[in-house]
Amino acid sequence: MRKEHKTAYAVAGYSSRTRLPDARSIPDEHSLHLALRGKNGVWQPLNFGIGVLFAEADFRTKDPAGLTILLDQVDLYRCPDGRIAVTADLITEKGVLRGRAAWQTTDLVHYSLMPRDTGSFPSDMSVGTFPSAAPRERIQIGNNSPIEASVLEITESEYDFLVKKLGEVRNVSADPIEITLSREETEVDLPPLTARYSDGSTEEIPIDWDGDVLASIPFGRPGVYCVPGKPVVKDYGSPMIPGVADPMVRLLNGKYYLIGTNEFTDAHDLWLRCADSIDALPDGERACIFHATPSGDCSGCNWAPELHVIGGKLRCLFAASTTGDWKHVQSRVMTCEGDPMDPASWSEAERVLRADGTPLNPDGITLDMTYIEAAGRSYYCWASRPIDGNVYGTSDLMIAPIDPQQPNRLAGEPVLLCRPTYAWDRQFAEVNEGPFALYHDGKVYLSFSGSAVSDYYCLGWLIADETADLLDPNAWEEVGYPVLAREHVAGERGPGHNSFTKDEYGRDVIFYHAKPNGGMRSTYARTIHYAADGTPLLTLNPDRFLSPEFRHVTARITIV
Repeated sequence: MRKEHKTAYAVAGYSSRTRLPDARSIPDEHSLHLALRGKNGVWQPLNFGIGVLFAEADFRTKDPAGLTILLDQVDLYRCPDGRIAVTADLITEKGVLRGRAAWQTTDLVHYSLMPRDTGSFPSDMSVGTFPSAAPRERIQIGNNSPIEASVLEITESEYDFLVKKLGEVRNVSADPIEITLSREETEVDLPPLTARYSDGSTEEIPIDWDGDVLASIPFGRPGVYCVPGKPVVKDYGSPMIPGVADPMVRLLNGKYYLIGTNEFTDAHDLWLRCADSIDALPDGERACIFHATPSGDCSGCNWAPELHVIGGKLRCLFAASTTGDWKHVQSRVMTCEGDPMDPASWSEAERVLRADGTPLNPDGITLDMTYIEAAGRSYYCWASRPIDGNVYGTSDLMIAPIDPQQPNRLAGEPVLLCRPTYAWDRQFAEVNEGPFALYHDGKVYLSFSGSAVSDYYCLGWLIADETADLLDPNAWEEVGYPVLAREHVAGERGPGHNSFTKDEYGRDVIFYHAKPNGGMRSTYARTIHYAADGTPLLTLNPDRFLSPEFRHVTARITIV
């Protein structure tokens, strides 16, 4: 007899136990994962199978990098006021139990830790004022082996919200293009394609119309005329440029300039590419604007160059070693006084220092410096990591004000903005690095990379209002999970260290590096789509951006 599925909407919470071949746990797998069951009774993972809630690291230990804490034995609860609570065991990477914690949420996306001293933290999970846990069931997600999960019934509106916020956003339809003209009209402006997405968002996609057919329309003569066109959907290649990591693209005076870390020369030089379009960058003009010195200062590796207009001049921010050893890289700035493609136009590299002339980090490294300009104020943001021999602290994001006319000095004290706290940015190295700002709809979206530079490298978001005091860490909201990771696009392992620019249509584009099927770090690019709530989505490859069935459109023009 066929087993009947329940038809109620439900969410399942579970912690994964995925293992690497050498039996170590994958840290980011030990988190709260969610799956949804709809009316068809089928379980579907949310957030591409990536966790949505992670435990905070314990920084009270003697280890300067802190202790990574993982989640296990997750339970969901429905509170009397409608909120949802989550409890989980806290364990170390070696499986040592460190207690149990509880969080509360109204939407299963944003969570707040419940303190133990308020009386609301459950000492006994099934008695007192705390509700009983949702039942545990063994559920089947796709073709994977059944897993044990805490299954909680939810409302249809809660189900719809989770589908839109944590489901795979992709194009699902496109509006027909139908235009009616009077016989007195002698021309027509054909509109872009309105594409619609699974979360309720839309995108206006420009169309390359057939100009010959459009020109042949006999305006003034009643009838129905059809003009074919192709929506402009960019596929920049997988990868776009092999061997260029940490890619940064700047649109300047109508030309696109790309610079990055050179994987082919072990980062011993900085190569600049120039082209009239993003598509032409792979074969664009090339020039080497910096060579590592044979020894001493600026020898060895030169990492993560960025091009910014600071104080009215084009500057190149990058990191170079003081000794040739990567453990001594420090942030630098060069200034261009002419044609960026002429190496002679670039000044000597200067070390960026504190306001008082002392090093940014005298006991470690500084790298991945970027420039932020918002509400008339200028900032540097960079990664700073203490290193004492073979003892490493965390790589933290720092921010400080600058005077654009003096780009080699800070104009105030550095502020700790963000440090690797969760399992997803502590995978095989406790690292936050590679910040870069995207400005959209009054907000600053600061992307940053987390974890070791490996297949598990990934991107996170810090979000603030453009008018906020960006030196105040409380002005920033950190998204609790990676927004671009190895799970998002097949074959792209370890995506991270990115930049943003605009294409010729004014659309935002992300450039980032990834390891094609685990190979050499290489440059990728993708058009950004904005979700229904305004959040930038970095995961829409060409097929998600516009389904192949809508790649050829026809404008139906009726003249009456």
